[in-house]
Amino acid sequence: PKSPESEIKPTRKLSESPKKPHRPKPPKVDTNMAEARVIRNNLVYAINVPDKLAKPELLSRFEYFGQYGTIKKCAVNKASARPSTTGLTYGVYITYSSEEEAVLCIKATHGFNLEGFELTVTFGTTKYCKFFLNKRMCPKSDCLYLHELAPASNTLPRDGMSIAKHIQPVDSLYDKIKVRILQNEGSTILPPARIVRDRSGSEQLFVPARCFTRPRINSSDLSLPNKSRFGFTEEDEEDEYLQVSWKMHEMLMSNSPSKVEAHLTPEHIEEIMSPVPENNWAKDIIAVLPNASTSSSEEDYLLVTPKASS
Repeated sequence: PKSPESEIKPTRKLSESPKKPHRPKPPKVDTNMAEARVIRNNLVYAINVPDKLAKPELLSRFEYFGQYGTIKKCAVNKASARPSTTGLTYGVYITYSSEEEAVLCIKATHGFNLEGFELTVTFGTTKYCKFFLNKRMCPKSDCLYLHELAPASNTLPRDGMSIAKHIQPVDSLYDKIKVRILQNEGSTILPPARIVRDRSGSEQLFVPARCFTRPRINSSDLSLPNKSRFGFTEEDEEDEYLQVSWKMHEMLMSNSPSKVEAHLTPEHIEEIMSPVPENNWAKDIIAVLPNASTSSSEEDYLLVTPKASS
């Protein structure tokens, strides 16, 4: 039989500590990348925004920066506060959905006087996400920091940046897009503007459908007095409007351009050929002939056709 002493389990010395589970050390973060700032082509940075307007929900409205495109995020940089004679001013980051919208915003608002403060507007910079630098998955679905390596040409050292200097990404659309500032009719605070496009390639022209059904016999727009149907009017030139009877108007608008004749009553023909006030232009292009139709419904009608050229 075993002795009681042999059944006693050895005890751990008090000086020994329990072993901790092994945890891998976090990867070393590149200090240069953590401090770097990367120019974003859809990010706008507006400097000198007055304190009373430095509110994201206000600046995102159409009257302000919302008119230039779809804003994904607007944030006021409180650390950029600068004192002035009338209060503080701030820098504001506006993230648009495209580079084209950002360019439109920059060209429209840079140098604009907003409530007595001249805006400095350029492309904004951002930094790398700390989760990306630590090679970990970022838990934020709407994180606006970078999660991929940016070209070195678009990367700036943090201490080398100047708030007064215009910056733009390499191969930016900034130098390729022409922007026209429009007259402000009072609906916006910041100046309205649009991108001037090449009609042959990128602009869709709206042509009213009725332009394709307008009678070819008529060269003046019967529905718009004093306006040429083609819009060829010299500046300061007075248009000559031809008086047209309502029956002529009805005939021209209802008949197909390919139809060269019509049947009208003598009364209607008299009204067309001798309008009030008098204008004999219809006699130069219209001929009235006896009606050769055998239809009983057109016995009292005369045939109207284009006048034969001499």
